[in-house]
Amino acid sequence: MPTSRAKIRLRSLCLSLLVASVVVTGHHPAAAAADEPAEDGVGSIGDLVWFDDNDNGRVDSGEEGVGGVRIVLFRDSDDDGIPDRSGRVDDTTTDGDGHYRFEDLGTGTYRVVLPASNWTTGPLRGCVSSNPTNPYPTDGVDGDDNGVPRRGVIATGPIVVDGGADASIDIGCHRPDIRLALAAGAVEDFGDGPGRLVTIAAELANVGAVAVHAPQLSVSGSGFVVDDKDWQPDGPLWSTTWPDTLHPGATVELFVDIRPSGNSESRVQIAVTDAETSLIAPDGRTLAPAGVAPAEVVIEPPARPLGASPTPSVEGAVAVRRPDPPASPSLPPVLALTGVSHTRGVGLALVSIVVGWSLCRLGAQPAAATRRRRSSP
Repeated sequence: MPTSRAKIRLRSLCLSLLVASVVVTGHHPAAAAADEPAEDGVGSIGDLVWFDDNDNGRVDSGEEGVGGVRIVLFRDSDDDGIPDRSGRVDDTTTDGDGHYRFEDLGTGTYRVVLPASNWTTGPLRGCVSSNPTNPYPTDGVDGDDNGVPRRGVIATGPIVVDGGADASIDIGCHRPDIRLALAAGAVEDFGDGPGRLVTIAAELANVGAVAVHAPQLSVSGSGFVVDDKDWQPDGPLWSTTWPDTLHPGATVELFVDIRPSGNSESRVQIAVTDAETSLIAPDGRTLAPAGVAPAEVVIEPPARPLGASPTPSVEGAVAVRRPDPPASPSLPPVLALTGVSHTRGVGLALVSIVVGWSLCRLGAQPAAATRRRRSSP
């Protein structure tokens, strides 16, 4: 058992340590206890997810909130900037005006996170994070962007909850103007029958505000085949790629040669199947133009149906016709034999033939002499 002198020394040591603690830290243990919230679970976090149209990181007049955005609240107990693995607290969805709120929060450090699903199939598809971003959400500034892209999501910096309400946690998302326009038409038509060569021109224009790299076009349809080395077969399609960058306001024209088949009209559809920009969404996907309307060209049926004879199409050409078959040689006239017997008729016929033949010979000789005279000098 300690002696009374030892007990006095122990009490003096404890008192000295307590005094030293107050001098060094400036806080008394009882005062620290008084700083704790009187009741745990009364804090809240909010407030807005919005479309930052001009990408300036500020909520400006006329800019709209985004409804239907999924938001998850995590704890960050070690304050390392990464949500705790098992620290998921709650999730919610923004209302029609883009507002959200988490309530009944205990004391601690939290982070607001927008999952990748908001960009793959959700209302933020085609968006990027606003720039610039304020990574310090609890600095007391409202109406600025507090979301930072990281690991396929957008997350805020640490938010310390100590029993109060913080309605200044806003996250901005910018929708870049990525738009292409496509038009097409037949520019040359060679021939008038099936299998003739038809050249189609496709005009691709960048009508947005973001440069597009290496756009790819495809040709599909019915009643024709593609006869062009610059277009490669790709399953049921033919495709080609413009290898350069299409800057805002620029237009490029691509040509494709086709050969209509059969006696019906040909329908040629041209579409943009792929294009990329230098913008990357928070989920890691490269942004591309969406919803480019395809163009269709209808080639009329051939003027000369399959199996018909060709029609000269060159001015001044002479049509070649097959000559008529030669006429049968004429025979000398035969006397009409009526009312005589068969035997006598035959005899008279023979006499008539001999007489007629002799007369023809006599009549032809002067003509022959005449021709010979005309041909002589």
